[in-house]
Amino acid sequence: MKLLIKQRVFAWGDTYVINIADPQDELMGMMLVIAIDAANCSNND
Repeated sequence: MKLLIKQRVFAWGDTYVINIADPQDELMGMMLVIAIDAANCSNND
């Protein structure tokens, strides 16, 4: 799986850019970004 995830620094709220080489990996990439965001939100309470 080839996946590049970057968080945009200057944006309203949390904005991510996901570049996925294989369309079959789209769901896994989205789940990964959601998990990372959820972990970051729970650490910032």
